[in-house]
Amino acid sequence: MQEALASAVPAIVMDQGGPRFIVRHGVTGVVASSDEEFCRSVAMLASSERVRREMGHAGRLQVEGQSWDGVFEEVYEGYAKPVGVL
Repeated sequence: MQEALASAVPAIVMDQGGPRFIVRHGVTGVVASSDEEFCRSVAMLASSERVRREMGHAGRLQVEGQSWDGVFEEVYEGYAKPVGVL
């Protein structure tokens, strides 16, 4: 996800797993809650250059100041949290 956002490419992810914490729904991509929503989101981004450009720009801004060290620190902090705590 970090690489996609850094490349100004909006990401579409499912609402399970780690990527959902990186993508900002409706801003840098889509966090889909079903296969149908995932497919609709792919079609929407494929057909709208404006939305791709806006989300891509927002994603690039989101990760511009991040380093891999910082990214991994966030991951490690997430691992240290008790299960079920976001």
